[in-house]
Amino acid sequence: MCEQMKRFLKGFSPIEEYAKIGSGFLGGKERIVKFFNSNNSIADRAEFLKKEYGIGGFGIPGKKMWVVHSGQTDGRGSTIEYYNENMHNIKIFVTYKQIAETINDLIERGEYI
Repeated sequence: MCEQMKRFLKGFSPIEEYAKIGSGFLGGKERIVKFFNSNNSIADRAEFLKKEYGIGGFGIPGKKMWVVHSGQTDGRGSTIEYYNENMHNIKIFVTYKQIAETINDLIERGEYI
């Protein structure tokens, strides 16, 4: 069984996998954790992420090897591209509020950094 299928069978969440990548900037995950630890407002956290992520994105070469293979951010949130269990390309849009809630869950579970 391929690694991607195993991840789906274990409860794969594209938003969690995307959030675990971080903002893509040096020290970004650390800044995010520091801000989240000092501010409990989900609205403030979402606004912080909007600034931390900025405008841009990433793509992973050899994308068939990865489930989450692309992310694009703008002032509204992020578009995430990933492969589902049938290796079909799926594109979803998530708001900064959704990303903030996901990161908060990951931090609480000790899975963000």
